Amino acid sequence: MGEMVEVDLRRFILDGDFAGVRPGRTKKWLRENFPTADEDYDTGHGMSIETYGDFEFLFERDLNISIFCDSFSAYGAGKLSVGRNLLFKPWFFESGNRHSLSEIETILNQNTASFSVKFDKRLECANLRVLKSGVNLHFDIIDAENGEDALFILTAMGLVSEE
Repeated sequence: MGEMVEVDLRRFILDGDFAGVRPGRTKKWLRENFPTADEDYDTGHGMSIETYGDFEFLFERDLNISIFCDSFSAYGAGKLSVGRNLLFKPWFFESGNRHSLSEIETILNQNTASFSVKFDKRLECANLRVLKSGVNLHFDIIDAENGEDALFILTAMGLVSEE
């Protein structure tokens, strides 16, 4: 496909729409409707990964089962990328990748998005699920510095097939 496709992270997080790609789409659909991936890996046993910048599409046989990104830097201010073949509307990620659970909750509330949060004390993490989209945001606890409270910082997000 020759024309550029725009990825809007607001639409992805709130509605589960990654420029038309979602779990359940086939590789054939992707080839016909989406630009060429930056990388394509055959991981064996019928599994493969196609990457677009920091985002990974995981395929089982030829069916997309997950859209995933774990390229957040908890300590840095780097910006997410969707690679060389896509246009990008980063929403609140425009300011960088370091976002706390409370910041994300505020942003979702401002957008009237319903969500649930589960804490795992043993693993010192939290998972926020946006109910409409099914997108999961994963937060790890970052130790306090300079007398500040410890924070849950966004470290990954994804949308996984329900099947």
